[in-house]
Amino acid sequence: MPVPATVIKAFRLSGEGQQLEGGLGPAFRFGDIVVKPMDDEAEATFIAEVMASVEVDESLVRVARPVAAADGSWFVDGWAASRWVEGRQIRSGHPWPVALAAIDALHTGLRRFPDAGLRRRTHRWAVAARLAWGEEVVDLHPAIDDLVTRLQAREQAIDLESQLIHGDMFSNLLFDDALPPAVIDFSPSWRPAAWATAVYAVDAIAWGGGDEELLDLIGRSETMGQLLLRAAVFRLVALDGYRRELGQDIEPALPEYESMVATVLRQIS
Repeated sequence: MPVPATVIKAFRLSGEGQQLEGGLGPAFRFGDIVVKPMDDEAEATFIAEVMASVEVDESLVRVARPVAAADGSWFVDGWAASRWVEGRQIRSGHPWPVALAAIDALHTGLRRFPDAGLRRRTHRWAVAARLAWGEEVVDLHPAIDDLVTRLQAREQAIDLESQLIHGDMFSNLLFDDALPPAVIDFSPSWRPAAWATAVYAVDAIAWGGGDEELLDLIGRSETMGQLLLRAAVFRLVALDGYRRELGQDIEPALPEYESMVATVLRQIS
C-alpha cells in the first residue's frame, strides 16, 4: 500500500518512505515522521488529541506524539502521522520492572481524559472487551469457546473504576538501552487501569516469555487474578475475530493460547 501523494503533501513529508516491520498494518517512516492508515476518522482524531496533550513522567515513559497536517487536521485521506521515537520491539523477555513502570506512568497521565464514546465501538477488539466484561455475547470457534468457558467459570464480580487506557501495551512498547520505553499506536479503551496491566501480562505469557517474576511483579491479589481471567478472555475472543476476518484456521494458534490459559488458571488457584 503506497502512501498517497495527497498525504505526503498534507503532512509535508520528504524523501523516500521506509516501510516499517511489525504491527497489524502498514506504516511508513519519512525522516522523523511515521504515517499509517487509520480506519476511523473520529477515533484517529481522538487518539491524536489525547497523545498530543497527555502529560507523563518522561523519566519512566516516552510517548510518540502526533503530527498535524499543514491545515492543522490530524487525519488526511485515511492516514494519520506521529513522531518517530527511538527504540525497538522485543518479542520475548521484556525488562518487566521497566515495562510495568512505563505502563503505570502512562495510565497516570490518562486519568483525566473522558470516555468519548469508546464503549459504542464495533470493531473486534471492542467486541472482545465487552464479552470479557460480560456486556455482550457472540458466537465463537468451539475450541475458543471451550477455553473461554473454563476461564469464565472462575470469574467473580469485581467493582473497579474505569478510565481511558491503552488496551494493547505488549506489542506497542519500544525499548532502548539508554532511554525509557516508548509507547506507540495508542489503542484506546475505557476499562480499569489495572486491566491494561493484566492484558499486557496475558500477552507476555502467550507470546513473550512472561514468567513467575512478571506475575510476582503485577501482584497475586484476588483482584488481579480476576483481571487476568478477563484479559485472557479478551485476547481469545480477539484472536477468534482476527482469524475469522482473515479466513484463517484457528488451530495453528491454539497451543500458545492454551498454555496461557493454563498459566492464568494456575495463578487463580
